Amino acid sequence: MRPRYRPMALLAAAVTSAASCLLFATPASAGVADTTCLLGTETTTYSPPVTLTPQTVHINTGRQLGPCVSTNPAITTGTMTISFDATRSCLTVASPSTATLTINWNNGQSSTLLVNYVNNNAAGQIVSVGTGAVTTGLFAGDSAVVVNVGPTLDTLNCVLNGISSRTGTFTLELTSL
Repeated sequence: MRPRYRPMALLAAAVTSAASCLLFATPASAGVADTTCLLGTETTTYSPPVTLTPQTVHINTGRQLGPCVSTNPAITTGTMTISFDATRSCLTVASPSTATLTINWNNGQSSTLLVNYVNNNAAGQIVSVGTGAVTTGLFAGDSAVVVNVGPTLDTLNCVLNGISSRTGTFTLELTSL
């Protein structure tokens, strides 16, 4: 008999697993964690809604980072907005990619990151891990690790209505080399 797991238990396991990637990953040359933001949130909208058929959609993602712990005591939170067009379906909502991300920190400064994403499905969650570097702005030269975790899309709802939005968690770590 197959055991039944509660959805929240699965979500907790996925978030814990993703956070572990940040907390216990050791860079090739260990540095100092300049900023770590756990428990952030992410909301993504798709226009038109994604369906099982690949199509060009406008994707808009808003991220709230924080609470953050930083070597710069003025940094406690941040925001990010990403907007682009891409070919997506419910089966390819998270595709491997390279992304330029700009973080607007609560103190008025910003950081621009260039990251390469790899995506995996684990326990009913899409886990996207991006690794790269801060290219300009605050913490320029730091390595960057970002982890997005969100539920896989409901296939039946995808067939019947399409999926117009998705929510998840977002974590970030910036480490000086």
